[in-house]
Order: sequence, then C-alpha cells, then structure tokens
Amino acid sequence: MHLSSRKQSRWDAQMGTGFKSEHLKELRQRLGYSAADVARRVQVPLETVKAWEVCSAIPSVEYIAKLEVLFQQAELCCQDMQTLSVTEMEMQQKSLDQMQT
Repeated sequence: MHLSSRKQSRWDAQMGTGFKSEHLKELRQRLGYSAADVARRVQVPLETVKAWEVCSAIPSVEYIAKLEVLFQQAELCCQDMQTLSVTEMEMQQKSLDQMQT
C-alpha cells in the first residue's frame, strides 16, 4: 500500500532537506545498512522501517530528524573512507615511484 498524494506531500514537507520516502531504502542500501540496522539506530521496530520504505507509514518529526542525522553521519563516514583510500593509494604510488628511482 502506498501513500496517497496528500500523505506523500506531507511526508515530503516534513523531510524539508529533500529526503524523500522513496529514497529511504536506496539510501540505506547505498550506505551498507540493513533495515534492522536503521531500526536499531533510530530505536523503532523493524516493521516500522519497512513501512516507511514502502510508504505505508510516515515517521514523526522526531524520527525524521533521527533518520537525517543517521544518514548524514553515515555519508560523512563514507566520504572520510573514500578520502582515506585515495590518500593511501597516493602514498603507495609515491613509495613505488621512490623505489623505481
């Protein structure tokens, strides 16, 4: 069951940062979280997260804020890991270059 357009508009308005209900599952998967991980981290039952993902329920403002913080922290962590990986690769390349000279 999906949200009516009126409920979807309310959801979208609550997610003022552009966070959309249809992106919840995609975002958590991209960040490597299971639905159970999200449920545990925002302190709701797994069934609640699943309902949010299929648009059959709308999280309260409190949980929207928790979701936003969770995903912002996860994205920052991913960015840090990517930066670290690039830095490590650069260091390895410099070592190889030094060994060849």
